[in-house]
Amino acid sequence: CLSVQFLLRVEGWVKTCSEGSLPTATAELEAATKKHQELNEEISANYTQVSESGKALMDVLQRNGSSGSEESAAKPDFAPATHTIMGVLHQVMQGHHDVEGAWQHRKLRLHQRLQLCVFQQDVKQVLDWVEQHGEVFLNKHTGVGKSLHRARALQKRHDDFQQVAQNTYTNAEKLLEAADQLAQAGECEEEEIYQAARDLELRMQA
Repeated sequence: CLSVQFLLRVEGWVKTCSEGSLPTATAELEAATKKHQELNEEISANYTQVSESGKALMDVLQRNGSSGSEESAAKPDFAPATHTIMGVLHQVMQGHHDVEGAWQHRKLRLHQRLQLCVFQQDVKQVLDWVEQHGEVFLNKHTGVGKSLHRARALQKRHDDFQQVAQNTYTNAEKLLEAADQLAQAGECEEEEIYQAARDLELRMQA
């Protein structure tokens, strides 16, 4: 029976969605998100199949039970069977509701964990730029130029650098705002978020 099979699988689906650990690497999270979406499609297909077969059976029983011919008195009473099917369909609906809630919760956790990974990568890019380009540039270009041509070339480089540096600082400020939003969401580890934010803030103030 499809309904019995569905109800037996509900517990396994809920358990799968409720697993505590999540991947920490971006590629693994993206793969887990894809797999989670495929699970939802499997659950939905099973639920649709059970619901449609149950409703079809209900229609048949109601049509036979509502016949107004003279022979209707001799026909069996389908009311108990209809009542049973309605009860089973209610159980199926409740099971689907439970699975849907667990699935949505894990989807949110995966999404927010992926946001944390992207946040950490963005922080690393800003810090890498500061260390590998920003400080190197400032330490290398300390002179004013011995000729007007050289001075203008240095001025152009400094102007270009200043623009890139300003963009980097703007990105850093946005990342610090994003850190608060991620922490308030409650699904990611606050310590991981704020540690990355502190590293960024201290580096940008140096």
